[in-house]
Amino acid sequence: MRWKSIARSAAFAVCLASVALSAISVGPAQAQAWPNKPIRFLLPNPPGGTNDILARMLQQPLQEILGQPVIVENRPGGSNIIATEAVVRSPPDGYTIGTIISVHASNVALQPKLPYDSIKDITPIAFLGHVGNIVVVHPDVKATSMAELIALAKANPGKVHHGSSGMGTSQHFSGELLKLGTNADFVHVPYRGGGPAINDLLGGHIQMMFGNFASIVPHVRAGKVRPLAVTAGNRSPVFPDLPTVAEAAKLPGFAVTEWYAVIGPAGMPPEIVAKLNAAFYEALKRPDIAPKLRDQGIEVEFMTPEKLGSFVSSEIAKLSDIAKRANMKLTQ
Repeated sequence: MRWKSIARSAAFAVCLASVALSAISVGPAQAQAWPNKPIRFLLPNPPGGTNDILARMLQQPLQEILGQPVIVENRPGGSNIIATEAVVRSPPDGYTIGTIISVHASNVALQPKLPYDSIKDITPIAFLGHVGNIVVVHPDVKATSMAELIALAKANPGKVHHGSSGMGTSQHFSGELLKLGTNADFVHVPYRGGGPAINDLLGGHIQMMFGNFASIVPHVRAGKVRPLAVTAGNRSPVFPDLPTVAEAAKLPGFAVTEWYAVIGPAGMPPEIVAKLNAAFYEALKRPDIAPKLRDQGIEVEFMTPEKLGSFVSSEIAKLSDIAKRANMKLTQ
């Protein structure tokens, strides 16, 4: 009887060891088998915008690299919060990922209460790129440079209006940062999207706009608006003769861009994050993708997931500082 008891104890110990070993190895095993089913790629914007164009541009290359379908889903609304919440509430298995744009950072500055923590509840995966806005004016505006535009706004307080695609956008922050740096009275007019804002600019109902690159370039090339500068920290390769706002307005350090990054829910296995990071950058490097990115004004910058996490934190701090100094409110 005693030897049977010893045998049962030994068998139980082996069983426990096997369970423990399985628990330890499940992470790497899961990552090794990943992906073995379709990946959902959630976007916080409606179809047609730069973020949507970028995601769909990468969709086919990603499918080829990962060997599984990548299903792009638009989840617009709520200042990008709806899509981001859907991502952070998903299982951290790599099968639901999404993009965030610069509004992810401005939401922290402007939204009194978010349904998630914008840093702790995400896993940074890959930085896709950034694009500056273009400062444009209606042809009737008597300003052919940033210096003349600033002087015009100072001489006519409350009469130079700049439209944006909404509160908290990079266009909104561009205007507020310019006001802070120059003390010129530019009046922000938020619209429900960039299209209506551009229509009012073309119609002369507003005087200027920090135009989204992809949306405003056709009107620049058609001569319907006059470009004065770009809001990025460096000149655009598409318009190399166009100065930055920092140069033209003598505001060192002025840089506001719209950026695009990929995230997942918190707690994703590092091996899966690494595979996704490599897949996105392999897709971005393809020779048939680069010209398309350039046409959209998107400048690719390669980041590790760790660097992306630091970047998101720094953008949150930067935009929160601008919002506080400018007393920016969602209801303004």
